Amino acid sequence: MKRQGFLTVRRDASPLAIELLADITRLLPEDTYLDRLVINQASVQMQGKSQNAQRLIELVNQSELLDDAAFRGSTRLDARTGLEIFEINAKISGDGRKLMALVADQGSNRLTALLLFVIVLLLVYLLCFHWFILQHREYSSEISGLSEQLGRFQRVAAQRSLYEEQLQSLQNRKSDEDLFLEGGDFNEAAAGMSERLSQMISTQADDSCQIVSRQPVRPRVQERFEKVTVNVRMRCNIEDLKKVLYALETGVPMVIADEVTVIKPRTRRRVKRESAGPPAQNTLDIRFNMSGYLRQ
Repeated sequence: MKRQGFLTVRRDASPLAIELLADITRLLPEDTYLDRLVINQASVQMQGKSQNAQRLIELVNQSELLDDAAFRGSTRLDARTGLEIFEINAKISGDGRKLMALVADQGSNRLTALLLFVIVLLLVYLLCFHWFILQHREYSSEISGLSEQLGRFQRVAAQRSLYEEQLQSLQNRKSDEDLFLEGGDFNEAAAGMSERLSQMISTQADDSCQIVSRQPVRPRVQERFEKVTVNVRMRCNIEDLKKVLYALETGVPMVIADEVTVIKPRTRRRVKRESAGPPAQNTLDIRFNMSGYLRQ
């Protein structure tokens, strides 16, 4: 309704500008010519030439659309035409100002309408699209991070065989290192092996199994790693011997038992046979070398 009322008022007021031009044309006599006509929001400026410029003020003031006509400066004579050069300013009356105000308001209304349109677009963007764009940017950032992480995983997966080989090499190296004897030199390593043998006898054999002697022996032939050998002599039954040798050779660090010699000691002849029963296990005289390698 407001928009229709504005158009109706605008349509009814439009002829007023034409009426201003027609009224000025009607008022000015035939011996008067206008060189310039300016219609502003509240006034009209007329510049031109006339045979009698003084009477123009009275004629302009007779208009229903113009008031307070007056010369702007003094008139002067044009030497070429012999006419008086004049410049008149007149105010637009109430009806005329309505038209000019309406024209000015139209420009203001257009600016207001444009601003309202921009505000509406901004609100629509904030309510309907802004959250979507922000979420899309967040998803894009997350997808980019996941893609980068996937790329790293793929590069690592492509080198899986290499890493497995390196891991196996490290495990083998660790296993090999664990097999070496502990100690900083030959004497410490030999003492460590002797102590380990004593612990195994105490845990694996009975009290009848005893160490007679232990003697470190330096190797005659130099190998890649320094070899530590201890010559052992002990008395033990066969079952305990097997337990001790098994624990010695299957444990860590690696110890090799070689040159194993088992001797059955001689026994005295008894006059009387012992009463019937299971024979007791004989104690054996055992000699062997236990050897290991020292880490360099």
